[in-house]
Order: sequence, then structure tokens, then C-alpha cells
Amino acid sequence: MNILTLDIETSPHEGYAFNVWQNNMLPNQIIKPTQMLSWSAKWLGDKQSAAMYRSYRDEDCHTLLHELLSNADMIVSYNGDKFDMRHINREFVERGFPRPRPIASVDLLKTVKKMFNFPHNRLDYVCSVLLGETKLETGGFDLWPAFMAGDPKAEKTMRKYNIKDVLLTEKLYKHLRGWIPNHPFASSTQIEMGDSRSDYACGTCESKDIRLDRPRRTRCFAIRTFQCNTCGAWHDGKRKKLT
Repeated sequence: MNILTLDIETSPHEGYAFNVWQNNMLPNQIIKPTQMLSWSAKWLGDKQSAAMYRSYRDEDCHTLLHELLSNADMIVSYNGDKFDMRHINREFVERGFPRPRPIASVDLLKTVKKMFNFPHNRLDYVCSVLLGETKLETGGFDLWPAFMAGDPKAEKTMRKYNIKDVLLTEKLYKHLRGWIPNHPFASSTQIEMGDSRSDYACGTCESKDIRLDRPRRTRCFAIRTFQCNTCGAWHDGKRKKLT
């Protein structure tokens, strides 16, 4: 099972504001919306030095990330379901990328909130308590505008910061693995589904021009995923009980 730990860094919105406190920014006040500044990812089992990093200045930033997500069976993140993956999907659709295949997700923030009652649920605090490690100190908000301005020192610091977050998230995942509710079935055994293309049609546009992909996994089942070659929609197919 290919397990990918992932974290992104984003820019703040840039816009006009009449007030400093409790300000709601309307669409016509936005000069430049938030964007992904960088991402870091690491396959579970690889050495720490194998952690990958790209910034938005790299030509293959989005292409490589899309490939990684297409090859992953499970994503490990911290607040990734609500933030990272939704932001990544937005940038994919804006650039005309097809939707990545559905994969299992372990969002450790959900585990921390569901299973424990820490005074703070931030990654930095939880890791300091459970692992004795903290996130890289950046000096605060000033790193972000300096990075966007192309400051070489800021670019180096952002790289270290982003990669450190991924390494911490992976360590926290290993520490909490037994606490994660409904963890996907993680056996490396290849799953044979016993189906074929002719068994399926797209439920969105009714096309029968579909492409079978490998199954996604839940705690108890392998579920065939297939994509429509006409409209690009992903669907679930046959289920197989896993033991």
C-alpha cells in the first residue's frame, strides 16, 4: 500500500480593507487570492532525505503533485481533509488537471479531536507532548511575504519548514496508528477484484468508455474505482471483503 504524507503552504489573500478588526472581504476587494506556495511529501518507509519539495516557482510543481496523488493509496495529513486537499483540488481544476483518483485519507487532526482532549490541537503542540519535537521556528508571518518576494534566505527557510512539517506528521502517524478510527486496510497484498470494463458504465454521463483503476480501501473493503474517459468522473464499482 502506497502511503503518502503531505503538507502544503499557502499565501495570504491580498486585498483592500477599510477595517483591521473583524473584516469581511468581498469578492471585489480581493486583489490576489491565496495560492499554494509550496508542498512537501514523503512516501512512508522512505528515508527522511527522500522527502520531496516543490514551490510554485518550479515548472513541475502541480504536475508532480498530481502524479504522486494518482500513485498513492492513502494520504496522511494534519487538517488535510478540510484544508490541504481542497486547496490542491482548486488549483488542479483551475489549471485543467483531471480529478485525481479517490484515495483513502487519514487526517490526524480528526483523530486528535475525536480520541483525545489536548488543551491545544495544533500540530506543534501535539508533537511537543507526544514526540518531544516541535515545528521549525520561522520568525512568524514575515517569512511569507519575504518568500513571495523571492528572498533567497526565506526560500531556504520555507523549504526546511515545509519538509519538517511532513516529517513530524509522519512520525505522529506512526505514534498514533493504533488510535486511528477506521484506519484503511493496509496490507501490501495485491487485491484481485474479478471484474472487467464491461461490467460498468458512467453514472454521470452514461458513457461506457471507462478506465478501470486499482481499488481504494476502507477498513473492511476494497472498492473498485473507475474513471469515465468521456466526462472524467470517478465512480465506485465492485466491493470485496478484506480480512
